[in-house]
Amino acid sequence: FYFAVFNKARYFKKMLTAWDSILAKVIVSVFFHPKTLIFVCLAVVSAIAAAFSVLIRRLKRARFIAEKLNTAELALDAFPDGYFLWIYDSVGFLRKTHCSRRLAVMMNLARGFDSPFDALLEHFSPDGADLLTASLNEMRANDAPFAVELPDAARTRGFRVTGFRNKSAGKETVDVLWVREITETTKRLAALENENKSLESRNALLKQMFDALPVPIWTRNEDYQIVLCNPAYAAIARADSPEQAVLRGSELVYEKSSHEAKVIASTARATGKRYDTNEYVVIDGKRRLVNVNEILLP
Repeated sequence: FYFAVFNKARYFKKMLTAWDSILAKVIVSVFFHPKTLIFVCLAVVSAIAAAFSVLIRRLKRARFIAEKLNTAELALDAFPDGYFLWIYDSVGFLRKTHCSRRLAVMMNLARGFDSPFDALLEHFSPDGADLLTASLNEMRANDAPFAVELPDAARTRGFRVTGFRNKSAGKETVDVLWVREITETTKRLAALENENKSLESRNALLKQMFDALPVPIWTRNEDYQIVLCNPAYAAIARADSPEQAVLRGSELVYEKSSHEAKVIASTARATGKRYDTNEYVVIDGKRRLVNVNEILLP
């Protein structure tokens, strides 16, 4: 026991004393031998230069990444849409959220970039907020993108909200919500729908007037084929309906020639004005004199 405790301790003490002597000799040799000192200085300077070079490269890369991120943020802020992000780590825990400047201004969010999602929900109508929440839950459960149109709380503005989930190469998940105001677009669409209904009503009225005329009327295309006619024309062209007359290309039967109808039409087109002529036409098996007018439409 005495040897193990006391003698062993003395042995280690002698070893440390020996190492101290060696280290002292090395230090003395370095500082009192010029060649060794120069070598050590060069080694230290080289190590510092290498470390400084690595630091410079890392700083340049960090600056490059920062510039790219800044450019991307500027581009996103220039979009007419605002966005809201949920950023998760590789495990699936929420790391942070981010509200874009455009969305904060659009929805008048007081906390700007740090605005929570609940603050955004408050700006939609209650049923709209419920629909958006349900759509988000469905997206997160099934990775299914969605698009909904929601009114604001006052129901004076409209928004189109699109959501999708994206996973990066590092297995990090990002939920993205794009918000676009469609108030003016909705108003223009409603105006166009009303205009379209008015035009449809007017067109229906004109068709009724067109069909009610007792005088045969027809229209040709650039190949002189019948593309539109009224029932009066279909009756004298031996067709059951205007649609059948157009489908069959039914023409009036002129006494001169079976091609006389297209000859009259080509003459009107060649002269560039109305062509008026009196011709004999076979109607219901009888020979009748009719006045034919072919007018070139603008």
